[in-house]
Amino acid sequence: MKKIRKPIPFDVDETLIKDEPAPWQYKTHPKEEADDEFKRPIMMNYYGMRRVRWPHKRHIELLKARHAIGDTILVWSANGIAWAEEVVERLGLAHLVHYAADKPTGMFDDKDVADWAPRVWLEDK
Repeated sequence: MKKIRKPIPFDVDETLIKDEPAPWQYKTHPKEEADDEFKRPIMMNYYGMRRVRWPHKRHIELLKARHAIGDTILVWSANGIAWAEEVVERLGLAHLVHYAADKPTGMFDDKDVADWAPRVWLEDK
């Protein structure tokens, strides 16, 4: 049996990447080279369709910080493992992510997940 120490899951869509840029990301034209890696949109291949996505700066910084303190990073997506892996690669986070998975459709536990693992979502201002 494989053991995972302190797993921290990060969702992909609207958590690590967003459909729309944050207001501060509009300041850079998509074709310009931006000094800030978070101001550059990412062209993604979404199952054969080209899509523009924007990095969610605060969540990416949080993922990096959690990895730095020794947490096991799990990235998942309701769009599948291949999509989760594609996003991680395009964001340059592959060296920080331990596992990619399908987003769970449920869980079996005697406790409500909110009792032991509060949801964290930060506005990207």
